[in-house]
Amino acid sequence: MRCWLIGAILVGSAVASILSVILVFRMTSPPDAMAAVLGGLWIAMPFLAAAGLTALTYRHIAPLVTLLIALLISAAIGLSIYNASATQQEAAQQRVRDAVQPGEAPDSGPAGMRKAGADAGASIGWVFSILLAVVLPPVQLATLVIPTLVAYGVSALLGAREARQVPEHV
Repeated sequence: MRCWLIGAILVGSAVASILSVILVFRMTSPPDAMAAVLGGLWIAMPFLAAAGLTALTYRHIAPLVTLLIALLISAAIGLSIYNASATQQEAAQQRVRDAVQPGEAPDSGPAGMRKAGADAGASIGWVFSILLAVVLPPVQLATLVIPTLVAYGVSALLGAREARQVPEHV
């Protein structure tokens, strides 16, 4: 059972990290390769930590089960938030492209008003997506680390208590 749990955690971590990075890079494009690598590592940080926690707690079933459950919850919520934000950002960019109809002056009149509103909406969405990419990974990390360490501590205490109990001889 332990091998199955470890495999599920590692595969789930890999899939969640790849999908998270893809969704974030759908919202914004990094300016250069180094920013892409650092940004990708930031977004994947909770799932890399899950793999590390797996290596640290592989001897105890309780923290592995807790980590798997926390990983599934954290990844599902994070991916849905990233997907919704990426979809909204793409819709805002489409509104910017559609604001000015052919033959209209983009700087004045109704087309200018539509373009200004669409640009403002896209800018607000972009700021929100960057804020989301900065805040969500540490929250996901906390939702993985805290329950796993609590489960590890409890299982270690129970294991130490069982080891100290001396069986009675009748």
